[in-house]
Amino acid sequence: MSADYIMVGGFLGAGKTTAMLRLAEHLTQRGQRVGLITNDQSQGLVDTSIVSSKGYPVEEITGGCFCCRFNSLTDAADRLTRVDIDRTPTTMNWKVIPIR
Repeated sequence: MSADYIMVGGFLGAGKTTAMLRLAEHLTQRGQRVGLITNDQSQGLVDTSIVSSKGYPVEEITGGCFCCRFNSLTDAADRLTRVDIDRTPTTMNWKVIPIR
């Protein structure tokens, strides 16, 4: 089975998880099955715990961005697809690099 993927990106504290959860709730109310993928530089993400506590299937990509951890992203997507979902909102954290 295949699923549609929706990427939600932004800086730390921008509201990505809130937006993703509202989207998941909206889709669920319309009969869609939703799983989510979270992303951050460290392990044991708070976002993952929040999403899980709402009852959604969730996968976590840690230790780098989706570009650097692309194989982990595709593996996570495959695992979620096996739970029979229709949509997968994902969060991406962006790095801020100061320009001098």
